[in-house]
Amino acid sequence: MQFCCSASHNSAILQFRPSAIAFVAYVILGIAFTYPLSFHPAGHVMSPGTDTNLFIWTIAWDVHAFTHHPLAIFQANIFYPLHDTLAYSENLIGSALLVAPLLWLTGNPVLTMNVAALITVPLCAFGAFLLARRLGISVMGSFVAGLVYGFASPRFFRIDQLHLTNVQWIPFSLAYLHAYFQDHRPRDVRLCIFFFTLQALTSGHGAVFLVVAAGALKLFVFASGAPLDLRRRARDVGIVGALLLAPSVLILIPYRAVQLDMGLRRTLENWHTPWESFVAAPTWIDSRLVAWVLPDVDVFHNAGAYLFPGVVTVVLATIGVLWRDERGVWWRRAAVALNVLILVELAAALYGTFAGDARIRVAGIVVGSARHPWRAWTWCVAALAVRLAIARRVPLPTPLRLRRGDMPLFYTLLFGICLWLSIGPPFGVWQWVYWVPGFNFIRAPSRFMILGVLALGVLAGFGVDALLRRVRGVAYEAAAATIVALMALEFAAMPLPLFAQSPALPAIDRWLATRPTPFVVAEVPVPDSRNITVREDKESTYILHSMAHWQKTVHGYSGILPEFSDDLYTQLAHFPDEASLKRLADLGVTYVVVHDPAIAGRTAAFPQLHLEHTAADGRVYSLATIR
Repeated sequence: MQFCCSASHNSAILQFRPSAIAFVAYVILGIAFTYPLSFHPAGHVMSPGTDTNLFIWTIAWDVHAFTHHPLAIFQANIFYPLHDTLAYSENLIGSALLVAPLLWLTGNPVLTMNVAALITVPLCAFGAFLLARRLGISVMGSFVAGLVYGFASPRFFRIDQLHLTNVQWIPFSLAYLHAYFQDHRPRDVRLCIFFFTLQALTSGHGAVFLVVAAGALKLFVFASGAPLDLRRRARDVGIVGALLLAPSVLILIPYRAVQLDMGLRRTLENWHTPWESFVAAPTWIDSRLVAWVLPDVDVFHNAGAYLFPGVVTVVLATIGVLWRDERGVWWRRAAVALNVLILVELAAALYGTFAGDARIRVAGIVVGSARHPWRAWTWCVAALAVRLAIARRVPLPTPLRLRRGDMPLFYTLLFGICLWLSIGPPFGVWQWVYWVPGFNFIRAPSRFMILGVLALGVLAGFGVDALLRRVRGVAYEAAAATIVALMALEFAAMPLPLFAQSPALPAIDRWLATRPTPFVVAEVPVPDSRNITVREDKESTYILHSMAHWQKTVHGYSGILPEFSDDLYTQLAHFPDEASLKRLADLGVTYVVVHDPAIAGRTAAFPQLHLEHTAADGRVYSLATIR
């Protein structure tokens, strides 16, 4: 292997373990592109506030549970007395597995959370590199594919959202799935499952993206002429594969229980993606380019996300889409695309025929209907007719191996699926699929562009091979270096924002860790405010405090707001009074931590509160049971 698209090209330094060289290069670039966070991860964060607090707590809880109660890891210590509270958000177990030794050694949860985020950059890049190599792309083309997935805006600027930046295992799993479809070795499908489970444990969003990509690949392979052969697939998975898949299945149980208990149902309130998002990227080059091209549009104010992957990426991916490296490839690509269309339309036609008057409604409005299945049958017949018309050039599907020239078509289709899922009304497909299991886990469909940028990276790798296929020697190395330099320059956005965040916990909460366990804690003050931001900030701060002792706390922050917690919060806003004290006693609260001297001054009027400890940052009161 070497950084070229020609086997005759020789470069001694680049022939020496190119995968290791690529990984080291991604690590160095990751450190540079995440500056200054990469230099100051122990006491700083990119985005201070509620979500960051939640990520810090989640990683720390997982690591604590590994050694104390691993089988009850979802019974987290927040939102007492509710159950399965880790399933109220992403569990991040896979990330915690990687960084647990760091937390055990340093005791610094801020450093641990930052490292869990920072390592996703080189891992995502390296995973895309290996995926591209599996597809037959040259080492240089594969290196560029890794640059796109690791550093392009749609994924890179999610680095402060740990549940979204942790998508590094997707390309590893896809690489082994491609290998399995190519060589049919049981080992490959089992490794594919292993990385899928690792992805599911690391990020539920990533697991959904991977299911979409793997399902699309299976459909593509079938449409290319390969038989389903479900019996052989099951045999290749075997007991080992089933055991590897088991953890990803088991974690669905608490999430399903929480969904049923809370009546959680996704709506279409977050599916609108402003068009400005697709041209927004906060990099040095692209931000100035947007200001020059669209001087009258406030792109960065209107954008809901940074979804522009970069000019160089788009150009290279376009070349990759158009590249024809073998005779008749366009006819073959057209045939495979028609096969996919026939299968999709056939499924829609059969559903419409047997579902009768099935309709999809949004806010009482019919947005989809199966009343006229003949339309789907018409499209199906039309696609079949065109497919038969080109059958002389490309025979009808027979058991064939996928060719390298088919892969640009697949990743073009995959990017198209992600783009279609990401765009908003009226043309977006999200309105018809948001309720599907797995999809109803995704809050904002624009996040599918994280998978889309992986597809673009692969296409950009094909584009590099197309550009450099006739270049040799020094000219090749100069051209390759120029491409990499242009991409690095366009992706650059450092220095990233940086905010101080102390890993130290309040002394008053640390004192609680010396008390006999188990016990239940409540903390005040709770602002009497309807401002949800103020409330979430206070609640996320209190769950950080609970890391000092890891005992149950009535406080909690997540993407789900239980009605129980809402009522309790309202009552705690009036603490201390008879109603709030009775409620806490009924819940079995053992200690109340008071951080406000004004509240502490009013506690003398309530004999059920007994002062246990005083520190500079608060007081601890034990709460007697009210009978």
